Amino acid sequence: MTGDENAMPKSPDAAAIAAFDICDSHLLTMVELKILTAPQAIQVLEDVAETHRNATATDGNQALHRQTAARIQQLINTRVALPL
Repeated sequence: MTGDENAMPKSPDAAAIAAFDICDSHLLTMVELKILTAPQAIQVLEDVAETHRNATATDGNQALHRQTAARIQQLINTRVALPL
C-alpha cells in the first residue's frame, strides 16, 4: 500500500460517488435489518430524485440537478428489479 488510497479525494466526483455509495449501502442495510421496508427505501430515493428535479427550476445548477435525479432514477430502477 502506498497510502494514496487513504488520502482525501481530489476530485469532487470521487467524493460524490463515495457519498452516493455510502447512502445506498445504508438504505440496503436498513432494509436488511427491517428498519425500512423495500418500498419505503424506494420512496426515500424517489423523494430525493423529485427534490433534484424540482431544484432545476430554482438555482443555476440545472444540469447537475438533472444528472443527479437521473442517477438516482437509475438506482431506483435497479433496486425495483432486485428482490430487496
